[in-house]
Amino acid sequence: MTALTSEKPNKLNIYLIALGLLGITVFSLLYQGVFFGLGATDHSVHIPIVKALNNPQLYANDLFVKTAPQYFTFFWRFVAFAARYLPLPPLFLILHIIFRLLWVVTIYYLARAWSLDRYSALLGVCFLITSKVFLNFSPLPEGLIHSEAAWPFLLLSM
Repeated sequence: MTALTSEKPNKLNIYLIALGLLGITVFSLLYQGVFFGLGATDHSVHIPIVKALNNPQLYANDLFVKTAPQYFTFFWRFVAFAARYLPLPPLFLILHIIFRLLWVVTIYYLARAWSLDRYSALLGVCFLITSKVFLNFSPLPEGLIHSEAAWPFLLLSM
């Protein structure tokens, strides 16, 4: 029997774990920061593509932007669609929070699948969030990128 099914959760424990995961997510965003714009991950490449998808005349003669139809992900098309209704900075922040929460929940469930109890799994997520202090490396992206959206689903599919 796996750790995910061996314990009978009660509602209080479920709420405490959910609150803990949400708190860890907020802490990770405050601890690591959120970056937007030029110089933040690959935004100098992706923001023009998003803007050009919504307004093809904006970069009409840009050869790089013309490669957007062959781009390897549909994520930025989704962002371009959502950018019709929200400005890019708040949209990136909202998506970054959502995908960071997915990361935290994914790591928690992976730790639970490896037979750790609930609180040890929460501690494992905390170590992931603060890994930059101990390892000078963090697997969590600092800005919104398409791989941040894909990794939780990839890890949960294992």
